[in-house]
Amino acid sequence: MNFTPERVAKFLPISKRYEAEFTKVGGTFPGVIKDFAANYEIMTDEEASEFANELLQLQQVRLDLRKKYVGRLAKELSPMIAARFLQVDNRINLLIDLGLASRVPLIMDAQ
Repeated sequence: MNFTPERVAKFLPISKRYEAEFTKVGGTFPGVIKDFAANYEIMTDEEASEFANELLQLQQVRLDLRKKYVGRLAKELSPMIAARFLQVDNRINLLIDLGLASRVPLIMDAQ
């Protein structure tokens, strides 16, 4: 991201805290997907609803975490750096999510 040494000193601790928190949150995502993949062919409406709610909740937690750290970066460094961080982080996570999504089948309609 082309930082001066002073900015690196401010950026790295924030970035490392973000990565640690995001890893905790993101670590639950494969479990949700694994449970879904094991049951998608026989999933009931209730289970499908639970899956959708878990997935939405996880996405909200991830979004809230991004907002929190973009705010910190904007305050500690600059809004421009915070926006660039968000762009890079978003691209990385889109690739990861795409890899996971490409391996997950769609829910089968029982009707």
